Formats: sequence, structure tokens, C-alpha cells
Amino acid sequence: MHAILKTKLLVFQTYRREAYLLILFNARNIDNESQVDLWLSSTNTFDGSYSRQEKEYLVLEKVKMSLMWLVLVVCFLHLCAGQDLQTQYLSAHNNARSQVGFGPLVWDDTVATYAQNYANQRMADCAMQHSNGQYGENLFWGRGMEYTPADAVSLWVNEKINYDYNSNSCAQGKVCGHYTQVVWRNSQKLGCARVKCNNGAIFITCNYDPRGNYIGMKPY
Repeated sequence: MHAILKTKLLVFQTYRREAYLLILFNARNIDNESQVDLWLSSTNTFDGSYSRQEKEYLVLEKVKMSLMWLVLVVCFLHLCAGQDLQTQYLSAHNNARSQVGFGPLVWDDTVATYAQNYANQRMADCAMQHSNGQYGENLFWGRGMEYTPADAVSLWVNEKINYDYNSNSCAQGKVCGHYTQVVWRNSQKLGCARVKCNNGAIFITCNYDPRGNYIGMKPY
């Protein structure tokens, strides 16, 4: 009865007074139906014209509506979060590309699915190991904070200072290949993924189609 009571009373969490009474119910483990009736009659939700059966029916209907709205809200927030991440990846990449006069990358779900599948594989060890697939690829690893897509792309783009366009090479002892892939002229589609590894570190991967960094070719 206690579990049923909590389900019936879930709908009233929207209202402050009812939510407070619900906490009291749970704390006292009240399972007496007469006490439930007393509580129902004490709320402003129902007036005296409702029978107990009618009250139960209305409570269950409100529970259904509340759960439906909860599902819709969760789905909406999940969709918005996904779109926000895409925007972060794309904005950071396309800002760098615009500085060298190239058009924007576009998000591609197929490439993103590839990235997500590989990121999931790296959750166990967070190893900076390339997938060696058909796409260009940049990897990021970090721990100690909740690194964002912008943090990863910023690290890659900051390699610009290590790249010499005239010789089409990196400065001695420096890395610049992540930057050249970000701005590679022929790359058009982008897909990225971010996971938290089992050791608490953040792993981020971005894939590019077509791939870049061909030996002997300049990125732009």
C-alpha cells in the first residue's frame, strides 16, 4: 500500500503544500486508508462533492498527465542538450575555418554515430588511440574538470602557432596535425562525441569527412 500511496501522491509534488505533506507521509510510512482520505479531504484539490472513488480516479488521471508531461520535458531537454553540443562543436571548428577563408563544416549524423560508437569503446581505458577508420579524426583527453567540446577544439586550434604554411610542416618538436585537420579545405562533414571514462577522465573525438592531412598537400 505504501508504494501505491507514493504513486498516487506523485502528482501533488507540483504544489508546495501538497509536496510538504507528501514528505510527511513518506517519513511516517503512513499506510492507513482513512488517513489518506483525511489528507485528500484537507487539500484544496478536491471539494466535498467528490466521493473517494472519484478522488482516486482523478488522482490517477493526474498522475498519468504528470508522467506524460515529465516524459515530454525530459525528451525536450535531451534534444536541446544534443543540439547545443552540436553547436559548440560546429562553432569552434567553423570560427577557425573562417579565419583561413574556408566555408563551414556541417553536422552529419552518420559521422557522429561513428564517433559515438568509438567513444563508447574508449570508456574503459580512455586511451588516446585512433580508431583507424575511414574518417579523419582528432582526439582529446583530460581529467580534473568537466571539459567541453569548446575546450577540446580550442586545444586543437591553438596548434596553429606550430604550423608553418610555407614549408607545410610543424615546428620542430611540436604538434600541428589536429589544427590542419580542423581547417582542411576538402573536409565538409563533422561528427563528434564526448564520454566520461571509467577513471573519471573526459574523452572527446571528432571525425571528418572527407578526411584530411594527406602527405604533400596543404590544408588551405
